[in-house]
Amino acid sequence: MKVLESENVVEMIYLLYKERVDCIYISHNVLKYNINEFFDVKEPVYFQHQLPIGKQAYLLSTINHPEILAKFDVFLKNNQKKINLLKLKHQIIIE
Repeated sequence: MKVLESENVVEMIYLLYKERVDCIYISHNVLKYNINEFFDVKEPVYFQHQLPIGKQAYLLSTINHPEILAKFDVFLKNNQKKINLLKLKHQIIIE
């Protein structure tokens, strides 16, 4: 067995479709986005949900501008329905 590393996600998906690699370790959301954006394929790629995955987080932090965090908190609270609709529309899975 040989491990191949790359920072180019599209290249890794291409290698998977060409059967040059057996599997790739990638976020489900990143995989779906890149397949939809850059590939015109009929064969599905299967995501193994039973395998361990790394949790992803997007954090906002500031020392100098606490008012921005307060505004963002209000935005998230007031727009939860819209945010959830966007997640559904773009098939974003929150584990």
